[in-house]
Amino acid sequence: LLLCGAAALTNGQIITINLTPNVSPLPHFWRSCGWCPPQPHEQFADYFLTEDQRQNHLWIGATPHQGIRQVRIHYLLDLIHVTAGKCQQPSCTAFGEDAGFLANTAFVWTDLDAAMDILVSNGLAPGFEIMGNPNGTFFTSFKQPAQISAWRVMIQSMTQHLVQRYGLDEVRTWRFESWNEPDGECPRQLTVGIDCDLPSFLQYWDATMQGLRNVSDDLIFGGTASDGSKEYLFATIDHCINSSCGRVDYWNAHLKGQSNAAGIIEGELPIALKMEAATQNSYLNNTPWGNDEADPLVGWEKTEDWRADTRYAAMVPKAINQHIHTFITDGGFTHPYDVLSNDNGFLPYPDNLPEHTFKQRTLVARWALNVTENVQVIRKPVLNVMALLAKLGDQMQSNITGVDPPMKANIGVIASSVEASELAFLVYNSADSADTRGYAAVTLKLNNMPTTILRQNDNDTINMMAFVLDDSHGSAAAVWDAAKNPLYPTWQQFENMRAAAEIGEVPGFPRRLSAEIPLNVTLPGVVLVHACVDKGVLSPPENVTLFRTATTYPVEYIVRWNDKNRCVQTYEVFFQPKGSAAIKVSTRHTIFNAYAIGLFEHQHQGCFFVRSLDYFGRYSGMSAPACTPSSLITFTNATLPMAIADKVNNHFISQNPGPGSCGWEHGAYMAGNMAHALISPNATFLNYAKKWAEHYKYRTCAFPSTDANNECCAQSYCDLYELDQNKDHLTGTLATLDLQVDRSAVDDWWWIDAYFMALPAFARAYRATGDVKYLDKGFALYNDTAYNRGLWSAADSLFYRDETYFNKTTPHGNKIFWGRGNGWAFAALARTISLAAGHHSQADYIRVFKLMAAKLISIQGADGMWRSSLEDPTEFPNPETTGSAMFTFGLAWGLHKGLLPAADYAPAVQKAWNGLVSIAVRSDGAVGWCQPVGGSPAPATASSTSDFCVGQVLLAATQMVSFL
Repeated sequence: LLLCGAAALTNGQIITINLTPNVSPLPHFWRSCGWCPPQPHEQFADYFLTEDQRQNHLWIGATPHQGIRQVRIHYLLDLIHVTAGKCQQPSCTAFGEDAGFLANTAFVWTDLDAAMDILVSNGLAPGFEIMGNPNGTFFTSFKQPAQISAWRVMIQSMTQHLVQRYGLDEVRTWRFESWNEPDGECPRQLTVGIDCDLPSFLQYWDATMQGLRNVSDDLIFGGTASDGSKEYLFATIDHCINSSCGRVDYWNAHLKGQSNAAGIIEGELPIALKMEAATQNSYLNNTPWGNDEADPLVGWEKTEDWRADTRYAAMVPKAINQHIHTFITDGGFTHPYDVLSNDNGFLPYPDNLPEHTFKQRTLVARWALNVTENVQVIRKPVLNVMALLAKLGDQMQSNITGVDPPMKANIGVIASSVEASELAFLVYNSADSADTRGYAAVTLKLNNMPTTILRQNDNDTINMMAFVLDDSHGSAAAVWDAAKNPLYPTWQQFENMRAAAEIGEVPGFPRRLSAEIPLNVTLPGVVLVHACVDKGVLSPPENVTLFRTATTYPVEYIVRWNDKNRCVQTYEVFFQPKGSAAIKVSTRHTIFNAYAIGLFEHQHQGCFFVRSLDYFGRYSGMSAPACTPSSLITFTNATLPMAIADKVNNHFISQNPGPGSCGWEHGAYMAGNMAHALISPNATFLNYAKKWAEHYKYRTCAFPSTDANNECCAQSYCDLYELDQNKDHLTGTLATLDLQVDRSAVDDWWWIDAYFMALPAFARAYRATGDVKYLDKGFALYNDTAYNRGLWSAADSLFYRDETYFNKTTPHGNKIFWGRGNGWAFAALARTISLAAGHHSQADYIRVFKLMAAKLISIQGADGMWRSSLEDPTEFPNPETTGSAMFTFGLAWGLHKGLLPAADYAPAVQKAWNGLVSIAVRSDGAVGWCQPVGGSPAPATASSTSDFCVGQVLLAATQMVSFL
């Protein structure tokens, strides 16, 4: 803990903590962070649904014991989309002709759902600010009664949807909040084009509260998140007192420091006193209040050296202690203080530059490594300190002497207990943002030892652990600086930073609790001493899950778990390669509930396990396994997928030496051939594709036709472009797609086959150019087909071939869902989803993909294959390869990407692949049981084949290679 070359040691300081069972509660009012999306807010979903934000929230949620519970987010209502007419998607609420301002409109919740899913899946709750404007322009004025009424209805509809999706028990823990900082925003039309002044803001307040409470009186609502003069805060208080607006669950305001902690309190005190006076003798006289943008400095994007190192982290407990003394133990305020939030959940700019990566107001550093969405995230000290604060108990031990009041001192202590089981003392040393270095010798002296606070009988063992956070323990910025701030760090450099980012352990701990605990506390720095009674039981970690990042070498997983045990020194992660014994793969101690692991070569087949080590040297049992998808698929010599692909493709090319057509039949084959060529060392397959593309001069069929069937070849042209970056190879594709992009019509795709023929081409055009117009247009065409034309049957989780099948039935009276038609759709989604990362379309693609997957495994044949008529397999009982191959491809892709849970889908993939190989692929490589060209279910024979059927088998085979 001693820093070489540091300032001289200060005089030893004895801090006496007089332990007592007569304690007051210690509310953990600091378990919050927040962020705001960048402009334009209309593209909010494209920002929220990126891998960057998924990793950001994963690490925030991995803070132990829900050390951060709330993520407060601006402009959430910008995630709501408004469409005309009836609902075209399941996650939607529509209004009829008599709905006034909302007549014949529908609110689509899909993007909001996807965003909330990210939070809830990581154990986080939104600080749900009721701000934003659906479509960016839907509402125009809070001064119009019709729009205020419509706002109330929208809030009620949204809340009903959220309660239905997540359950009331979850949603009633969320803090719904009025519009952020209305004092400054109302005069600027709330920055979203809505006219607003103080009287109309009060109407907005009432409408929002009523919309929420119409769903449940249990929901939490407050505000006004005022900045500046706080005029809107006190006007709303007066409004509620005079008009009895109903229960207000909290008030809040925004006060920040001047690169210090005390500045926050100094700004808050006048507001607190004015609030006490304003609410005296009213029903609001004990409403909680807080500051949910209590940052040491305004401006999240400002680059400050102190935001990179432990100075920022040490300021956090200093500010908390100042608030404990001012508003809880010493102040005599009637309004409980209930939230102190740093608005630091932002992501640093993605440019990897030294002035941004660590130095902005963020919890993590992040690197955006390339256009393949490869992202790396490293915890900063300010996130680590939240883990130490989480180990504080729920009872306050406030009888402390030997330390100056926290408003005046660098050194402070927060002392706590948990009844009959724990003590925790957090010592900080902070000179705020000053670049001052040193250390202090501190001795914690515990009076009333042995204490009845912990020991239940004389035989109980009480051990203590000490954790340290300073610039040498739990801080990675210096390691990056020492490496000369590489823009694209190597895997080893990331590993070095991860090691440096772990919270340190004080030498000599854990050990028996003693009445005197000597510590050296670095300036800046934080030390936590945590003592526990030995309960003799240590349960294994729970809910272990895997997050597969975009990193491909090594294959990287973030292992994530939950744990109710509080007295944990560290966690250990084990990996059991397929067919081998489990080995420990974690190399550093951590108290976070997540660990990043890189698996090299072919060792990414297997299962992860987690166990904990407590303060008594006791290991828990191993957790339940979390297995990589590849570990659950097995192959024999007869089913090895690369050998199958080679055999099938060699046979096809030998029978079809010419370039083949540029139409959809050969274009669908070429999609499979390109997937094969990209992973095969045999140049035959790539040369065959190049010969074909060159023959047609990389042009789509029948130009300027925009028939989707003529665009199928474009996806392979785009794949070839990725290899040589020859822009001439894109010209024909872009010319064709631009014809559709540049016109407003979106009704081209009247039949479901069009999804496979064209949707992946639009996605690949985006990949090649970076122009989002291709994703936008592809999604618009997809939406028209699925929801406007109604080819998507939400009741059946399948697609109709076209509108003529809505009322048709099989001879047995079943609905007609064509196997190959649904295969086209399912494979198209699998070939598009990854390329739409960060775009608002991805959420619906994934939703439909998952629904289809669940349906498909429920109707899979005993032989692993599917039939031509999916809902009536007896109509044409023979196995059918074209649909089966695409279902196998899509299910295997979803399993490999982690979208489909292995326990449910690995058996189906195994059965599908075994069936495809044994039934559809002959010993010479010919493919059979392929339904001929058509548009409805029909029979197939063992000898019926086609170009596109071969391509579909190649897609399945090359995807199965990912499990090797």
